[in-house]
Amino acid sequence: MKRIAELVVHVANLVEAEGRALRDVLDSRAADTRRYISRIGTALVLLLCSLVFVLAGATLLTRSAFGLIEQHWGSVAAFACTGLGLLVIGIICMRIFQSKAKA
Repeated sequence: MKRIAELVVHVANLVEAEGRALRDVLDSRAADTRRYISRIGTALVLLLCSLVFVLAGATLLTRSAFGLIEQHWGSVAAFACTGLGLLVIGIICMRIFQSKAKA
């Protein structure tokens, strides 16, 4: 009986020590995860803000190019030229994205 009691005590001590080690590991991993999520959140907010400004700038630039072309060649040519230009820019951006995504 005494040996069984000692065995139970040793098993309990082992479980307690493993539990403490596991808690320490999880605490350090949780801190790393919080920092990582914070960095990702900040990057996403900055990305969305920059996206708004880029879209606004592209809209103004496209509208001004359309107005300039429309004065000289007419509205049909202006729509065609600005649409083609935006299509080319979109294809270039997609190709850059594809090359970055493969790496």
